[in-house]
Amino acid sequence: MILTNGLVLLAGAALAYALKPSLQRTGNALIWLSAAPVIMINLDFTWTKLLATAFFMLSATAVIKRHLIWAGVWAGMAYLSHPVGALLTPMLVIFAVHLKSGETQFQYSRFRCALGTIFEFISGWLLCTLPWLIYKIYLSFYGIHDAFFQYMLGDGRGPIPASSWGTWLACRWHNTWYSFIPFTFFKSEYMKVWIEGPVSEPMRWGIAYAKNLPAGLGHGVFLAAIWFTLKPSIVLPVGFRRWMIAGTSVVILAYGGFASDGLGRNCLEPLIVLWVVYTAVANNLPRWLIYFIAILSLCEAFSVRWIGLSEGKELLPLDLECTGLGVISVIAGISALCIGIIEYRKKDIIYK
Repeated sequence: MILTNGLVLLAGAALAYALKPSLQRTGNALIWLSAAPVIMINLDFTWTKLLATAFFMLSATAVIKRHLIWAGVWAGMAYLSHPVGALLTPMLVIFAVHLKSGETQFQYSRFRCALGTIFEFISGWLLCTLPWLIYKIYLSFYGIHDAFFQYMLGDGRGPIPASSWGTWLACRWHNTWYSFIPFTFFKSEYMKVWIEGPVSEPMRWGIAYAKNLPAGLGHGVFLAAIWFTLKPSIVLPVGFRRWMIAGTSVVILAYGGFASDGLGRNCLEPLIVLWVVYTAVANNLPRWLIYFIAILSLCEAFSVRWIGLSEGKELLPLDLECTGLGVISVIAGISALCIGIIEYRKKDIIYK
């Protein structure tokens, strides 16, 4: 699981280079990804959200390179890895249509181009997912229905449909607040008591890194992300910020109705990784500042791992195997960080 989750680093680097063919900025993305708390937390986690994120990154890379059938294949693999992949697919299609339609000046030609783009993408997607979709339809005849769409109708009470439009909107507002505003989850009343009793404040601080986008990015990267997202970048593909960052945020917020305490445990991880890559590529920060922000993020990630290993006994017993996995994940993160720094500092490469 560590190896498959770690693929997100390579996929993130591929997307960074597709966004801006610059070894310097790709190195920035790899350094920041390796140090990001979201990577350190989820690297040895048994859910496959990072694997789905890796396929999502590869799909976005293929869209930028206009390899639309491959983009659909990678998007299908993301969905088969984790249902969050289905949430990421609509904006990939719209971004692909935006890029292809912008290559022609005539209205009719744009319409035909959009239809062709959608057809190619969906063809690749179905190539991967059609057997699974047929099986799910088969199960529905026996009363076994997919709970995926039930979350979209919820208002924070699990798969139960919202009681009114007011509660549906209130749930989305709470998820926006707890997911995107720093420190809000930790200052809330959530998870002060869990299955086996009270949860300590250090443990709640660590849990916030799995629930909150600024914490998952690393607060230093978050400040840079805000600045470079609000400031248009002329070096990146047109529409990436609008559809892949803002559009994906809207989709996952509209979908997230299972709980109202933030989207971290459901679908926030792919957006965090995507935003790290975008921020690293969209800026041209000095080398010392890149390293400084990476060190801040790494310190945050280490603190979360230390809290999990030292305080986690309040939520679940930690044995030697769990401790070993934690150490391995830290070593994996440090190794990737070192590789990025070494490649970044090579004197025989001319960075542009």
